[in-house]
Amino acid sequence: MVHMKKLLSPKELIHSFPLERKDLSFIEESRKTIQKILSNEENRKLLIVGPCSIHDESSTLEYANHFIALSQKVKNFFLVLRFFIEKPRTSVGWTGFLADPMLDGSYQMEKGLFLSRKLLHTLVQKKIPCGMEFLHPNFAPYFSDLISWGVIGSRTSSSQIHRQLASSLPFAVGFKNSHLEAVEVTLHSLLAARARHVFPIIDEEGKIALCHSQGNPYAHIVLRGNSKGPNCDEHTIDSLLQKLSPLSLLIDCSHGNSSKNLEKQKECFRHVVLTEKKEVRGFMLESHLFSGNQNPTNSLQYGLSITDPCLGWEETEELILSADTAIARSPLPA
Repeated sequence: MVHMKKLLSPKELIHSFPLERKDLSFIEESRKTIQKILSNEENRKLLIVGPCSIHDESSTLEYANHFIALSQKVKNFFLVLRFFIEKPRTSVGWTGFLADPMLDGSYQMEKGLFLSRKLLHTLVQKKIPCGMEFLHPNFAPYFSDLISWGVIGSRTSSSQIHRQLASSLPFAVGFKNSHLEAVEVTLHSLLAARARHVFPIIDEEGKIALCHSQGNPYAHIVLRGNSKGPNCDEHTIDSLLQKLSPLSLLIDCSHGNSSKNLEKQKECFRHVVLTEKKEVRGFMLESHLFSGNQNPTNSLQYGLSITDPCLGWEETEELILSADTAIARSPLPA
């Protein structure tokens, strides 16, 4: 027998953490900045950096304070904080702070919704642009008003439902290439996300409604490597441009582009950050307070990832500041 329990509606959750006018202005401004970067209307590069996954409030807020200080130091990057609260799994495992905030398999999802919105609201009030992966489309209305950049993950980038969702979101959305299929498949995702669609969604009241989306002109590709290895090379980029141009790309320096090896993640970032390919508009790094990762079933070490290995904060800051200096000495092509 299937057990069901009603969740609070998006409207009810939003009412608990409403946005002030200054918050709305900040989110709109950060979205426009990202759009200008992707359109090559601004010289800065986009840098999505933060924990592989959010799993507690305290370490996230401590990381956020470091993030703010670093954002004020760099001149050639626009930093966006990874706020990933849903975790797609190849097989089974912990599915994220939203679904299982207690990390114990109790799946207190209403609590996860509340805690996630509360934490995200706090970050926005600190004027931190946040990026989120959208896994379950039904959860988008609970958080999309607080998000500056979105991404569809490698396991769902070919999904029609996620392409339709991206076509309706009011901010730039990246599509990661599949970890299994050829990278060119992701081009279909861009074409679909940029088009208009009519599809069912959950509205603010929590009811099924028809959405008439207008298309998302800022849909772009995130190269994250695949089962064959890295795909951030010039040959891959050129082959994509031959099929669809103009095109904006981000390079995820983790996952398949580094085999989830932290030293290789740093090497990848150093290698691609000075690329002469103007289509490469930004990068992604996985970073937390401390280097490495841990099993979520063990006694947890504070500030250490419970999913993929992350760079520690000190090496993250050193890596980004060094890259910022290198760009200043060798300006990227316009």
